[in-house]
Amino acid sequence: MRFMDRRVLWGNMPTRYWVGACVAGLACMGALAGCRHVTKSEADGRTWFQFAPSAPPPPTTSARMPVGAPPTTRDVVADAQPIEPLAKPFYPGAARGVKLGVVTVGVRITIDTEGHVADVMPSLTHLALPSRFSREFQDAVEVALAQWRFVPSEVRHMEEALGAEGGTYLRLAGREKIEAKGEVVFTFSDDGAVGSGWWAK
Repeated sequence: MRFMDRRVLWGNMPTRYWVGACVAGLACMGALAGCRHVTKSEADGRTWFQFAPSAPPPPTTSARMPVGAPPTTRDVVADAQPIEPLAKPFYPGAARGVKLGVVTVGVRITIDTEGHVADVMPSLTHLALPSRFSREFQDAVEVALAQWRFVPSEVRHMEEALGAEGGTYLRLAGREKIEAKGEVVFTFSDDGAVGSGWWAK
């Protein structure tokens, strides 16, 4: 069996065959170029191949508001914010020297539209262990809370507006103060130190 000279083979091959072979070769090279080699684990030494992710889609532009369409509105609620400094309750004199350890008093408060504490109720989330001085600690907490001030909670009415280039954005159309509720936890230590934590609800 004689092996033919490759030059003779290619020279005698019809044009459509060697053109097709070239195209197939280029396609294979392109597919390999689209792969990237990723090390799966340096510990076991194995590797694997995955196709590189396709190019991310072009960024979307802001939607355009149809001519004559009513603006879209949205309400955003801003929580009440305590204004520093916040008064701390005094350790009840009747309980001094009794060695109660750490006493915790949790309350749920209502803040009116002027930023004052309008109501104080025992917390159902942060329960305190009852003691014979529970009323004294509760009174001390309420006296301190009566001095607290807040930036009132409010509802901000936002509406969709047409931008300079045809896109849309949200702008403030109005605001309305509302009541808010929150949880406050006070801790009293034997040495007279008092700490507090505030949670908006």
